[in-house]
Amino acid sequence: MSLLKKLAGQTALYGLSSILGRAINFLLVPFYTAVLAPVQFGTITELYAYVAFFNILYLYGMETAYFRFATKENLSEETVFNQSETSLIFSSLLLSGAILLLSPVIANGLDYQGHSSYFILLGLILAIDSVMAIPFARLRLQNKAGIFATAKLFNILVNVGFNIFFLVFCKKIATGEQFPSLKPLAQLIYSEEYIVEYILIANLIASFLTIFFLLKTFKGFKIDLNWERLKPMLVYSIPMLFIGLAGMVDEMLSRIILKYVLPEGFYPNRTNLEALGIFGACYRLSMFMTLAVQSFRYASDPFFFSQAKDKNAPELFATVMKWFVIACAFLYVVVSCNLSLFEKNIERRNI
Repeated sequence: MSLLKKLAGQTALYGLSSILGRAINFLLVPFYTAVLAPVQFGTITELYAYVAFFNILYLYGMETAYFRFATKENLSEETVFNQSETSLIFSSLLLSGAILLLSPVIANGLDYQGHSSYFILLGLILAIDSVMAIPFARLRLQNKAGIFATAKLFNILVNVGFNIFFLVFCKKIATGEQFPSLKPLAQLIYSEEYIVEYILIANLIASFLTIFFLLKTFKGFKIDLNWERLKPMLVYSIPMLFIGLAGMVDEMLSRIILKYVLPEGFYPNRTNLEALGIFGACYRLSMFMTLAVQSFRYASDPFFFSQAKDKNAPELFATVMKWFVIACAFLYVVVSCNLSLFEKNIERRNI
């Protein structure tokens, strides 16, 4: 029972950080709908849908492999950390380097001619986030949920703060609405043409600054590329890559293909990209439905692996899953009762 209480407590802490983070991120929906045109929201929706797929590709299941091998008795956690982190560093440099070099080609292929900067910024964001994945996993394995939650919240707050800075303050100063003496300086920073870039730059700054929360987690890290140790980790992790991609197809594919499969002019006076923007704004309203599963996953991954050798593990895991199913059923009832409220809010929202 004490183990269940420990798991429940960590789930609550991860859940609290996720709920606060999602609540803050949720505030970006009315903010974006106030400052972005539908076509710009559509661009952001599509770009971040691609990011979701590439996040899976960049990590290729190495986060789960780290949990699996770091809890083995015959392996040192530090050795597994060095091996998995080194693997992600080199693969991220390779993938992001390719994205940066091919950014003009990618931009033309996705009908974003002249906006290769989108993909340069996304390549940098993906590389930084993937390199931070194993340190975040290490915090979870070490039961440092407080540091984990603080770093995640810091990332979101910085992201939101720079969104407001670029899209509100810089805009008002550049147009002379506030601090007219700073107008020439603001005009060097702000241009209506680069609104999407500002959102990506805010994300990049937040990802970069979050690294400083994880510096202690890198203590003792050394570059370690040992094929004999890496091979079994890859054998274990690669199937996770395909599982992750399959799940992401279910969640994100609609946002990628909508502008291509929707007949042009299907919605009067709306382009397909504008329709995608409206769809993306509405979709974000449902983000709270995933909180319980995400919070449980953060706590359960290291918990399951650490308890796997216990002779009572099957009974313990069965009990955990029973209460998880009960909690999900309760959440489903709560969400269902609020669907009508969500629908009314969506109808009132005019973007």
